[in-house]
Amino acid sequence: MPIVTRPLISIIFITLMLVLIPGFNQIASAQNVPTWELYNIDGGRDLLAEALDSVGFTRDDLGYRPVGYWTRFPRVPYKLPIFDSLFSEPMRVYDYTMGMGSVIEQCLTPDRTSTHRPDGIISNNSIHKIFVLTAVEARVDGFRSYSTNLLPQVDDEEPILDAIRNLYTADQEMLLRPSFGAIPAWPNPENDINSQLEGVDIGLQKIFAELILNALDAQMWRDEALRLVPGDLRNSVFYIEDFAQTQGDGIVYFPQVDDVKRLIDEQSMAYAAMKLAQATEDARWVLDAYFAEHPD
Repeated sequence: MPIVTRPLISIIFITLMLVLIPGFNQIASAQNVPTWELYNIDGGRDLLAEALDSVGFTRDDLGYRPVGYWTRFPRVPYKLPIFDSLFSEPMRVYDYTMGMGSVIEQCLTPDRTSTHRPDGIISNNSIHKIFVLTAVEARVDGFRSYSTNLLPQVDDEEPILDAIRNLYTADQEMLLRPSFGAIPAWPNPENDINSQLEGVDIGLQKIFAELILNALDAQMWRDEALRLVPGDLRNSVFYIEDFAQTQGDGIVYFPQVDDVKRLIDEQSMAYAAMKLAQATEDARWVLDAYFAEHPD
């Protein structure tokens, strides 16, 4: 069957869908049965099938299936993997959208979001699963969505201070710089941090220390994703202030965006985002529990 591509045919089709005048002549199929009758549900009329049948088409004729000699058809490197399939089968857009909505509906039910998982894991992974099933898998594959493997090891006595030390170490820096082989009297940032934390419960410190370490874990994977992208190129993209405003009509071309696209490791970037989403949800659970036990 031919593909519905010509503007005139599209206009006729849309008009018939909107008007659907009863009594129009139906084009019979090879069995002399109108195509729309094959789609009857509980005896009701399939108006879309009727409209298509009236101009000699079926559902299989809907959509666009680009071919190489369509020289002006955009070849966009940033489109999602789902685009071509939905573009060729537009009737599947509803199914796909409903599937995405079902994920959100199931993961954000009050029963699920108000209870912990029975296997002892801190979170029920609602945010993580929504993120993976509606965002990550729409772009990259390879993840099973079981866990993001967060395992922060916090210090029992100085959790926040120790977490901050880890931040400096990860950046190949030192929080405390010795002088003459001894701890410096000044400046001593560790003393300053401890002074600011005076009176803050250790239990509460541990919660935020875990969040810091989880965020550091995510940052390490973010850095892995950008390992091939030079720092000046990263900054060039980061400092674009009018990207959204200039791309509608292609007013400005930013070649640095294309350069980063060719160099970025999307799987590692997705894993970093998954870890940060899970870290946020884990912190929410433990903070809720902490303030329930310490209402004052």
